[in-house]
Amino acid sequence: MKKIKLLAVALLIGAGVSAQQGQWYVGGVLGFSSQGNDQNDDKYSTWNAAPEVGYWLKNDIQVGIALGAMGNTTTTYSEDPFLGEIETEVKVNDFSPRLYGRKYWSVGDRLMTYAGLNFDIITGKSTTTVDPENGESAEQEMKRSGFGAEVDFGVSFALSESFSIMGRIAALSYTLETTEMTDVDDSAVSTNTFGLLGDTYSAPFNIGLYYTFVK
Repeated sequence: MKKIKLLAVALLIGAGVSAQQGQWYVGGVLGFSSQGNDQNDDKYSTWNAAPEVGYWLKNDIQVGIALGAMGNTTTTYSEDPFLGEIETEVKVNDFSPRLYGRKYWSVGDRLMTYAGLNFDIITGKSTTTVDPENGESAEQEMKRSGFGAEVDFGVSFALSESFSIMGRIAALSYTLETTEMTDVDDSAVSTNTFGLLGDTYSAPFNIGLYYTFVK
């Protein structure tokens, strides 16, 4: 039986109940989760952070930049008759700056929906370490680079003039990514990914508390 612990803190910017044209906002997303297994010592943890800043061009249009970062660590154990217990650890760290624009539509006095267009620059690295009980450990590194584009949508509910809550869903995404193994010759590989309801470098579902600097 798996045990899951989850901690997520979000501080973002959203639509207020007053006119927003010409106003700045700041915010971000911070999250962490860990998972273990009662049957063995395998464990998994992940984190993500995305501080952002943006500007309302009009009352219904905003543009901004987010500095997305995420990482995860997976540790598994296996048995070998000659090497004994083998511990395998995989660490992944990615950094993905994002430029975005969002168009809002009012549904009521406090409720708005939006559609957004996002552009990402993708950089990242993963390291796999194999450590046998009876033998020498080995390490392999893989680097990633590329870009991505995404259309997302969501809803925003204004709590006050400055604060609101927004729910986000990543709807449609495309990435072009090149991976390279550091210890293998001629190993660079390019991949194209096209997906629905999610993208690789940001959480597909977010619920955040937003703040706008009201003049």
